[in-house]
Amino acid sequence: MSTSLNMDMPSDLFYIINYASKLAIAVIGLTFGFTIIFTIVINRQCHNVSNLLVCNTCIAATIHLILAVIASIAGVGKAWAWDAPYCIARGYTFVAVIGTFCYSYSIQALSRMFFAIFHKYKHLLHWRTHFIMIIFNWFIGFLVPTLPLIFIHGSFGLEIESRGCVLTSKAFSAAIFCAVASFSVPLSLVIVVYGIIFYNVYQSTRRVMPFISNNNMTNTRSNAKRELKIVQQLVIQAGCLSCGGIFYLTNILWHKLSDIPLPKPMYLIGFSFMTDMISLMTVFQFFMNRNVKEIVVQRICGRFLIRKNHRTDHTIFYTQRIMPRLNETIIV
Repeated sequence: MSTSLNMDMPSDLFYIINYASKLAIAVIGLTFGFTIIFTIVINRQCHNVSNLLVCNTCIAATIHLILAVIASIAGVGKAWAWDAPYCIARGYTFVAVIGTFCYSYSIQALSRMFFAIFHKYKHLLHWRTHFIMIIFNWFIGFLVPTLPLIFIHGSFGLEIESRGCVLTSKAFSAAIFCAVASFSVPLSLVIVVYGIIFYNVYQSTRRVMPFISNNNMTNTRSNAKRELKIVQQLVIQAGCLSCGGIFYLTNILWHKLSDIPLPKPMYLIGFSFMTDMISLMTVFQFFMNRNVKEIVVQRICGRFLIRKNHRTDHTIFYTQRIMPRLNETIIV
């Protein structure tokens, strides 16, 4: 590492603060991710194709967050600069899992479109169709970074500025290809699919409005609520996906379009912000899944009530059995 590069680098405190916050955020995301997976697996009422796709998303998020924990520990340690032999594998897996995570939301959107619009085609609603989509999801996720790994030398490795094993934003062709194929394409697909769903629901509501009676007003209101829920999920998911890659995309374009060197802190910010958004989306996934949320809340409240009742029983036992005996002893 050259002396000039050392002078331009942020202080160790900057890396410690950023990696410590990244570690904390990753642990929060892992907690919610494991909670979702465990709840869906052990509860039979959660065994449906929708939750199958949710589990697929959480598995991709969990792998990414585990890699983020490893990167956080390595980034604040003293041996980060000697971690190069494993960096290519870690950087490749890091990008592949991000692509898998983004495409998992695309197949969730496609599945909802099958049930909302193409429900007459029963083969689209089967478990087999969704398993095929999951296999294709992971295949595409790992295929995209394989191409720059093979054909563009030096695209994956240790990025000194971020102290991370990443697809460096300095390799423009590799970085822009992965950003478009692993990020922009699935984001665009999510927006298009949810737009189609919302448009069809809106059109069907307009067609039946002149013919509905007061008895069917409840159904119309439920359709309106469903529309709002679709829009809400669209905004949250598209917003988080957009925010997750915005800094990394800025770094890529900065290297290509500007003669001014990219500020060194931006490397780590672009590297870490994707992890923050994936963790946040995992938390949103928990709160938007009503079945999983209700089961977890009931379990937590049930254990709290059991402990409370246990303490109450001890209090009653002490009041009814022990206190009279103490009073008798005192009187005697």
